[in-house]
Order: sequence, then structure tokens, then C-alpha cells
Amino acid sequence: MSGLCGVNGFEVDIKWNEGKLVMAKVKSLLGKKGILRYNDKDYQLNLAKGEELNLDNKYF
Repeated sequence: MSGLCGVNGFEVDIKWNEGKLVMAKVKSLLGKKGILRYNDKDYQLNLAKGEELNLDNKYF
């Protein structure tokens, strides 16, 4: 799935395998702080405008 819109101007692309999240790419469109939450874990996001964060399955 790609192009999902998140709160505070984040764009998210995700990939799943056998019902589990294996990759997430988060891009900040506005340069605001945010939180990525998955499986009862919170990941604090503090990205500059246009900056991307790539998370693979070792984070999940």
C-alpha cells in the first residue's frame, strides 16, 4: 500500500507479508513531529520537511 496519509502531514507506504508488517516508509510533508504506532510500540518521528524514514522488519 502506498500514499497513505497520516496525521501532521506524513505520507506512509507499507508492505505486509503473511499478515505481518515487514516495511514502512514514512515521509514528512510538513516537517512536524508525529508518532508511528504498531503492535503496542510507539516510534517518535521528528523529520524535516521532505525527509524520509525507512523501517524494515527488524523494527517490528
